[in-house]
Amino acid sequence: MSLLTTPLRMTDEHQRYQSFEEFWPFYVGEHSQLLCRVLHYAAALVTIAILGYVVWTGQWALLAVAPVVAYALAWTGHFVFERNRPATWSYIRWSLMAEFKMFWLFLTGRMGREVDQHCRLPRSRTLSEPEAIERAGDHPSGR
Repeated sequence: MSLLTTPLRMTDEHQRYQSFEEFWPFYVGEHSQLLCRVLHYAAALVTIAILGYVVWTGQWALLAVAPVVAYALAWTGHFVFERNRPATWSYIRWSLMAEFKMFWLFLTGRMGREVDQHCRLPRSRTLSEPEAIERAGDHPSGR
């Protein structure tokens, strides 16, 4: 199946998180693919650069560019690599908070541990059985 024909995974719309702490494992699971996270980090860096440029030059109209560029990068990661719907669509405030937390953990070298911790069991409803077994750490080849 190609990237263009693989269906998107939809989040469970009936699941409502009562706290950011409950939401965080879900968010990490929705960003389990490294390339998706890399696009998120690039989005954060581009946003910081645009904001810095705006403050430096006083060209306030360019503020409108920051979210457009950031979402274009981040959502490409979801649609192309994760094949899921961005959490922003359902959890605006918590996903923004989680984005900053994920970027900070990346900068401090701790995001990989979060992914290992929260993605041991597959969160995807579209993983094949061998992929699900491998992610769960019970791969028969001993890897």
